[in-house]
Amino acid sequence: MRNAGYYTGFVGKYGVDKIRPSDFDFSSIYEGKHWYPVHPELQIQKFDINGKTIPNLNIIGDSIHVTDRNANDAIMFLKDRPKSKAFNLSVSFFAPHAEDFYPEQYRYKPSSENLYQGINILVSPSATQEALNALPPFISNEKNGDRIRWHWRFDTFEKYQKYMKAYYRLVTDMDEAVGRIIEALKTEGEFENTLIVFMGDNGYFHSDHQLSDKWYPY
Repeated sequence: MRNAGYYTGFVGKYGVDKIRPSDFDFSSIYEGKHWYPVHPELQIQKFDINGKTIPNLNIIGDSIHVTDRNANDAIMFLKDRPKSKAFNLSVSFFAPHAEDFYPEQYRYKPSSENLYQGINILVSPSATQEALNALPPFISNEKNGDRIRWHWRFDTFEKYQKYMKAYYRLVTDMDEAVGRIIEALKTEGEFENTLIVFMGDNGYFHSDHQLSDKWYPY
């Protein structure tokens, strides 16, 4: 589309090698964390999970949630683009990916804390040992990444409720960010002239077959 004269941009999680300068007119690429520093002062800390010591960035001063950063970058693209050109923008949200090795896994915004309170999230009927045992050994063994993450997130009812609600809060945060981008399109006078396409690559195990995450081709 860039070769066809569009002003192009990419925001967020790229995930496949590095962006080349010739790929997009505008790019802002980052992933892997739910919170990013607004100010550059950082304090290095460490914490343990499953006996493994992991470095972590404890931000001093203000920080911004990755979903707000995605929305801000998208809105900046819409405001700063050359108005004489048609545009194409890809916004690739990092949420609701987990932040692996961080104890809380799904780190939503504090403003979403009140969401999904006072309810129980239904557990999949296939979240049983029998369903796990019916799978091939290369999936059901305890060294499998999905089994490791299942123990992190879902191996008790209490953990399942905690992490599923956190996951849904991240999704809600993302939904609100999409709303902000749509409002920016309206402000720019481009909403009625813009095609919005939603795509996803997820087939996420939420304790189905006592697994977590999304690693299987089917």
